[in-house]
Amino acid sequence: MPPQWKTEKVKELAERFRNHENVFLTDFTGLGVAEFTDLRRRLREVQARYQVAKNSLILRAAKEVGYDFLEEHLIGPTGLVFVSEEASPPAKILLDLYKSGEKPKLKAFLLEGRFYTSLDDFKTVASLPTRQELLARLVAGVEAPVSNLIANIRSLFQQLVSTVDSAAQKRKAEE
Repeated sequence: MPPQWKTEKVKELAERFRNHENVFLTDFTGLGVAEFTDLRRRLREVQARYQVAKNSLILRAAKEVGYDFLEEHLIGPTGLVFVSEEASPPAKILLDLYKSGEKPKLKAFLLEGRFYTSLDDFKTVASLPTRQELLARLVAGVEAPVSNLIANIRSLFQQLVSTVDSAAQKRKAEE
């Protein structure tokens, strides 16, 4: 029977897998303590958590939630990034760090229940705008036609006032 702490760790990991549709698997080989600390801090700022665990425990938890396909990617040191909200901000952080020194290396990722292994797919996720950016674009897209309509109505009223004023002045001059 496995020690109590291992059983608890598997339960914790399985619960994290169940509660997070977006999970990145990374190889953290070569990351120094300062880089690792900075990475964890930056990920926490975007509602993501970096967790390191033994591959055997990750595999048990993954199998418990039906993620057997992760087994082939659990080679070497594995860090898991559990994303609570949007996937693109943590992906951008990981990609920026990867570009600066090719670590941590992405092994695979789960995005809304779908499994990906391609670095190109990961780059696509990292390039996606955040929800806030999309909402801002939507508001700008809706606001622009309304602003134009208001400007056109204002212009029409100014022309109307100008026409009425010139007609009044013309009548006054005729009298």
